[in-house]
Amino acid sequence: IINCVNYGNITSTGNDCVGGIAGSTKNTGKIENCYNYGTIKARGKSGGIAGQANKPVIGCVNYGDVSGTWALGGIVGYTNNSDTITITNCVNYGNITGTSTAIGGIFGLLDGNTSAKGTAKITDCINNGNVKGSWGVGGIAADTIGLVSNCVNNGEITASGEVGGIVGKAYERITECTNNGKVVAAQDMAGGI
Repeated sequence: IINCVNYGNITSTGNDCVGGIAGSTKNTGKIENCYNYGTIKARGKSGGIAGQANKPVIGCVNYGDVSGTWALGGIVGYTNNSDTITITNCVNYGNITGTSTAIGGIFGLLDGNTSAKGTAKITDCINNGNVKGSWGVGGIAADTIGLVSNCVNNGEITASGEVGGIVGKAYERITECTNNGKVVAAQDMAGGI
């Protein structure tokens, strides 16, 4: 999906996989140079560009607010634990608000743990939106295994706990990132990065 723009608001009363450009691109092609201006309201696994993806998302920009329950991202909401996701040169301006876990300014959740085969690589991305959730909330990524590199967060990040200006819950590497946003934790486990 290349050079596409969505202006429409999207609301789903069903379950998961809702995005401004694509609901799910699992096992299909990349998304490149796409823009979303519409608001996204869904239960979970939802993002400003794609709800679920395991192929590259490159040079995309989201301006729409994303709200729901869990696994929400300004660009991509969710990737399965056996898959790999690459998000590069993307920018989020929308506010990302969830009532549960895995809420991120760019990326929500790689569903797995340190023994899972999947990885996430998030590079050269910027979040400008405010991000709010319960647990596992980050300015760039909420809950991820892999690399977060050369990313910047400018939004305010608020959660009960497991909250970070760059990543809420990280299993691997964070390099050359900058957080400019306020980080607020109602309980514990909070960090600027």
